[in-house]
Formats: sequence, C-alpha cells, structure tokens
Amino acid sequence: MTQPHLKFLQLNLNHCIAAQDLLQQTVRELSADIALLSEPYRVGESGRWAKAACGKAAIWCCGSNVLVMQDVLSADGFVRARIGRNWVYSCYLAPSLSLERFGSILDSISNDARGRQGLIIGGDFNAWATEWGSTRTDARGRILLEGFANLSISLLNVGTQHTFRRAGTGSVVDLSYASDSIAASAVWSVGVAYSASDHEIVTFSVGRNRHPTARTLPLQKSFKVDAFNPLLFAESLEGLTECPNTNAEEAANLIMSRLDEACVASMAQRGSFSRHHTPVCWWNEAIADARRACLRARRLYQRARHSLNFEALGLDYFRDRVLLYDTAAGPRKHTITGGVPQGSVIGPTLWNVMYDTVLRLDMPTDTRIVGFADDIAIVTVSKDIQQAEENTNAAVFRILEWMEANSLSIAAHKTEAVLITSRKKVETARIEVAGCSITSKPAIKYLGVMMDHRLTFKAHLQYTADKAAKATSAITRLMANVGGPKQRSRWLISTVPGLQIVVPNMRAQDHMRV
Repeated sequence: MTQPHLKFLQLNLNHCIAAQDLLQQTVRELSADIALLSEPYRVGESGRWAKAACGKAAIWCCGSNVLVMQDVLSADGFVRARIGRNWVYSCYLAPSLSLERFGSILDSISNDARGRQGLIIGGDFNAWATEWGSTRTDARGRILLEGFANLSISLLNVGTQHTFRRAGTGSVVDLSYASDSIAASAVWSVGVAYSASDHEIVTFSVGRNRHPTARTLPLQKSFKVDAFNPLLFAESLEGLTECPNTNAEEAANLIMSRLDEACVASMAQRGSFSRHHTPVCWWNEAIADARRACLRARRLYQRARHSLNFEALGLDYFRDRVLLYDTAAGPRKHTITGGVPQGSVIGPTLWNVMYDTVLRLDMPTDTRIVGFADDIAIVTVSKDIQQAEENTNAAVFRILEWMEANSLSIAAHKTEAVLITSRKKVETARIEVAGCSITSKPAIKYLGVMMDHRLTFKAHLQYTADKAAKATSAITRLMANVGGPKQRSRWLISTVPGLQIVVPNMRAQDHMRV
C-alpha cells in the first residue's frame, strides 16, 4: 500500500507562551498534519494531544485531516503514538541529563521501536555529531549513534544549517529519523518562519502527495474589514425592515442574501483559501506585517553579521538620537552624533557585530587574538624571542590597519606586554604599537589578574594582599574605637578584606587551568 502523505512540523518551544501561541498560526500556514514538540508551554487535553511523562515532549495532530492517535505510551523523555500506519515518537533529552540517564532513555526508545514499521522519531536530543552537521562528535552523540544503530531508520537531517541559535552561536540538536522505506521519499528542511523560540522550525514530509480532489465544500467568502464603507453598506440594506407574507425560513434566507450583497458592495473580498489555512481568531494583518518585518530584519542582520554594513540592518539606532538631561535652568537636550551610551540594551549587540571582524583577522603562525569587551590580547607562541617579536608586531600592524579602516583608534600608551618563559635567565621582548616602543614587564594586570612571566601568580597574591591591607586600613579609620573592639567590628574588618583576596584568587585559578 502507498504511504499516505503527511507533513510534520518539529520545534522546541523553549517553554515560551509566545512561541506556543504563534505555533497555532504557523501550523495552518505550513499545512502541517502532525507537530512534534519539545518543551511545550502547555499541552491540550483533547484526544489530538499526547505528552511524555515528564511533560517535556508532546505530539499534536494539528491538521484538518481526521488523524486518530492510538497505542499512546507516555514515558520519561519521550511519548509514542500510532497514527494511521506510522509509529510516531516525540523526544526531549535535556542537556542536564547524565550520560547514564541519557543512554537509558535512548535504550527505552530503541527497545520500544524495535520491530515496528513506519517509524517517525523526532525531537531535541542535545547531542553533537558530525553525521548531522556538528563540528565535532561528543559523548552524547556517540551514545545516540550507537543506540539507534540497531533500528532500520535513516537520519532525515540534511546540510549543516543550525536548528538552535542563541547569542550569535548555534548548533544542530533537533534531529528527525524515519524508517528506511519512508526516508526514501521524505523531504526535510529548516524553515525561515519566525518561531519566537531560540530553535528553528523543522518541517519534513513523508509519503506521496495525494491526488487533488474536487472541492466538496462551498467556498467561504472573506472580506477586508479595513476597507469597510459604512455608507455603501447602509444603502444596500435600505428597505430591509419587514418581510411580509413569508415564513421564518424564507425571511432568514432573504436577510442573509441582502447582508451578503451589502458586504460585497461595501468591502473588498480577500482571496479564497481552504479551511486548513483558516487563521486563528486573534491573527490579523498587523501581526502578519510585524512578523514579516521581523523576518526581513533578521535576514539582513545575518547577511551583515560579518561586515560593518549597519545600514543593511535597517536600524534607526544611529539616527535622530537626542540626550535629555536636567540642569538648574531646566531640562535640556543634546543631539548625539556618535558613540553608544553605557547601559543601553542594544549597545553590546551592536558592538559585537562590529568588533567580531577584528577577531577573525588572519594572524601569523602560532598567533591568535583573545577579546573581552573592548580589550584585545595577542597571544604568540614561539621558541625564539625574535620570532615572537616579529609575529606580534605583524599582528599589531594588521589590527591597526583594521582600526584605521573603521575610524577607530588604539590607546598605545596603555599597551602592556609580558614574556612568559621557563628559562632561568629573565629576558625582555620589545614590540612597536602605533609608534610607541613597548618593553615587556615582569608582570601585567589583565582583566583584574596579575600575570607574571613565570605564571606563579606571586605578583597577583602580593597585589591582592596590598589591596586587602588598604581596605582594612580604610575601614578602621572610619570606625570609632570607643569601648574597645566589638564582635561585629571584628567581623566586618575580617570579612571585607577577605573578599578582596578570595574573589581575585578564584579568577587566578581559572587562568591557571587555561
């Protein structure tokens, strides 16, 4: 028998109410029959829904076709249901699961699916493997590959497009599997529709398209209410006050006919659409326009991400900016022509978009750039001091070129260098930065940590001890010594300097691990 055509939508809703509400409209626009959901905000109580025991995975028969779920199994990490001739599994394996628990859930899925025909398995597995486009294979990815190896299923994912995106990074964690007999005709893709979640919408179709059949339902008229003309509507209904010599049914038909004529005369008609595409009750053109604008801005941002083409972002952030402030003479305003205000919400994002390019500059051999906010550190590894100086100078020159090309400048007088070496003889290195000659020091301060040339962090301990002593001295001068030392005074004097030592030393330990 021919496999019936079914369209699946797969999405992790990230327990977001906005994503769940938007999903109701998305399944109609994409003509989806079945939705495989991870981390839903809520699950319906009707027979068209089935959820896992943990509530983190669900199956929703969202299409207009009458699809019945049978043999439902709600387990930890997945839910299974038989829909027609297909056995459908929706899974969610949280990243916090231990490897042992992760493998146990996969074994349960594998044992339940073994021997069944028409398998459809989809969900967020939070596993990495090069087989589905990840940059590497982690332990969870290996367990997943081994767990499904004994099933006659094929991976539907194609390409390396990320299914999860957050803070400029992404990964492929949403996977779709199908029986070998089904996978041959399956079509899998990552959608571009906005989902209000940090996961992308995944769609795939299985089976052959049904032959189009003649429409059995009458066409429903739809009107553009924004173009409603009340005068024409009232004119069309003139004289409709009484219906003499007619029974109730004839009167109702007459009224409906006149109302239909009035609507046609006073409003423009929309294009016809099937019942399957009927929008949800709260959907309107304003929401549709907002989503289209959001998608356009998102595409422009992705294209301009690795360039400085801020105009392509379509943002008005740099236009018509005014600073309002109060003075003794009253409120004043000042036009802002450049810069990003500290504390602005979008400021860090714009800075990252621009500054991301400098971190991708081509560097000499064994030389790389490490960035934190607007601080840049050049790390050069070499057995020869002269070679290390040449590589560092070349890296500095390329960074200065980038700065000049983007109307930025570097504080050369604030530049410091340290030569980390295990040689007994203490040596120094010299580099050139914008005409300034920088000589390496025995220790420098970077991101609050003193890094010395031996990486012993003795200089950092001395620095934090001096800082704690100054804090103790400042507190004792503020506290009056009346009646001798008290317990609360001792606690304050001992605690505050202690924080000055403990917190920076925790940072130093992190640097030592690196």
